Amino acid sequence: MIKTPLLLILISAALLAIDAIEVSEAGWLHSKQAGRYGTEESEPEMAPWLDGFEKETTLRTLWIDDHIGSQETTSTAVGGFVGLESPQYYGLSANAALYISQRLWGINPPNNALVNTAPYDNTSGFIYFGEAALQYTYASVLLRAGRLRLQTPFADEDDIRMAPDTFEGAAGTFNTNDMTVHLLALRRWAGYDSTDDTGNQSDFKAFAQGSKGTAALGIVYSPNEMSEFNGWVYVADLLFDLGYLEAAGHYYFSPSLHLEWGVQYAKMAAQDASGIAGSVYGAMALLHAKNVYFGGAYNRADVASGSFVTNGFGGGPYYTSLDESTIAGVSELAPGHNVSAYRIGGGADIAWWRHDEDEGLHLEAVYGRFDLSDTDIAVKESDFLVGLGWDESFRLDALFANFDIDNTPDPDYSDFQRYWIRVDYSF
Repeated sequence: MIKTPLLLILISAALLAIDAIEVSEAGWLHSKQAGRYGTEESEPEMAPWLDGFEKETTLRTLWIDDHIGSQETTSTAVGGFVGLESPQYYGLSANAALYISQRLWGINPPNNALVNTAPYDNTSGFIYFGEAALQYTYASVLLRAGRLRLQTPFADEDDIRMAPDTFEGAAGTFNTNDMTVHLLALRRWAGYDSTDDTGNQSDFKAFAQGSKGTAALGIVYSPNEMSEFNGWVYVADLLFDLGYLEAAGHYYFSPSLHLEWGVQYAKMAAQDASGIAGSVYGAMALLHAKNVYFGGAYNRADVASGSFVTNGFGGGPYYTSLDESTIAGVSELAPGHNVSAYRIGGGADIAWWRHDEDEGLHLEAVYGRFDLSDTDIAVKESDFLVGLGWDESFRLDALFANFDIDNTPDPDYSDFQRYWIRVDYSF
């Protein structure tokens, strides 16, 4: 459940010293806000194909380069998604999507030790069915079973590298005028965040060894277009029982000036001595003046001795999350220490040709800091993002992240830099 193993490399030396003593806008800062949860991601418009079948194809290229101390790893991968959806028959339909990531051998380092493994299974490419599901729709009811993409607080697709996280199980959505009820029964998952010593990212694996799965109930109440209230309960066998509350929305001072706001609270208790127990509090505010925005967020994790908080399965819902760092990732690597975090940043949407929120040019700069209680160790990260969207079919994102740890006893693992560029073309 650690967002990425690089945190383990960079913080482990410091921890030795411790023991010794939906309105939506595009951009990085909008990744944690109102209107982002649902059990089915809205699909782009797809072209008719094969007499009623519909296809979706996305070509994706990712270049990523990490500098950790004196060590550099890099990779260039190509792949994407090829999906097919059947027509409905009395409300019943089926869909499948093949996820692909392949290594460009002429460009990547010949020495596997210098290959960045983020786009691959170890150092090899992958091809697998990330989605394969039956779907039934009747009036305001949507039922799905199989391999699914999800967007919920603690079970989320978190599409940050070559393929999103997906889940094997069943999901139900029930809508009323201003309320949506979500039910989940999940057995396994795959994707970048699922990678651990039990399997590659393309392997569908249990949430924990011997776990029977995860069940969840969510209620989303939207009294109007400007506000949303969430309540979720998750039961993850052998891992945790978790409750999550969030209120978020927008407040308009004028047509050209508005405030995004949000507050969140998570409470979790351990199952089977997993160590996952504690509380997380958070708040965020983001002020928009025409196409420019600036704001900040705060989270605090309170834990008992030997315990830590979690992101769940995916990137987690916390407002202070960055490309590498999350409050749960830091907490998991420092059990028993409370963690406080803040994130500040600003950006601009330069979108003179813009027709929807994914088009235009987006520029952002974000800074975050995570402080461990009872120590002088602080984890700091700066992210700089450029995004470009065009005609709903082309998307380019580029990011530079600089990460460092204050007061670590091992200067060779006190910082790293990451560069990545990802290009999507959908048709």
